[in-house]
Amino acid sequence: MSARQAPILLFLAAIGSGAAAQSDTSSNPVTTTAEKRSPVNPPEVAMVDDGQKGHVYRRAADGLRLYTYDRDPPGRTTCYEGCAAAFNPLVAPRDAVAVGEWSIVPRKTGIRQWALKGKPVYVMFHDDPVKPAGDGLQGVWHLVQAMAAPVNPPVRK
Repeated sequence: MSARQAPILLFLAAIGSGAAAQSDTSSNPVTTTAEKRSPVNPPEVAMVDDGQKGHVYRRAADGLRLYTYDRDPPGRTTCYEGCAAAFNPLVAPRDAVAVGEWSIVPRKTGIRQWALKGKPVYVMFHDDPVKPAGDGLQGVWHLVQAMAAPVNPPVRK
């Protein structure tokens, strides 16, 4: 395994182990607070500790970081054609519903796009999972960072 693959594998393992740890609580009296409340992120999104950048959101399927675009007004996207080819919208499935601070923004193409706090969210095409290139690009693209670390302390039943 190369040094470049290690962070991605750790990310995917963390997602997988978190799901497995929460799936069977019948033999374990300790559960996490996440099990007692509704989800705060869509299933397509994961929050991870990204070192110097703090906690950032990534697309769960491949670990690519998520970005917002300064030129998008709240609740609407302006990133189409060449812009959308470089920064792909984070697509919300047809049956998706808003969850926590995440909402869904309709695009003029008919696709539904995830938005955090009203700001549409994107994935940079060919971004490097280890060394992302989109943060601060052209002064208008920014990593989607979480305000605080996720807190899931054990809770006794």
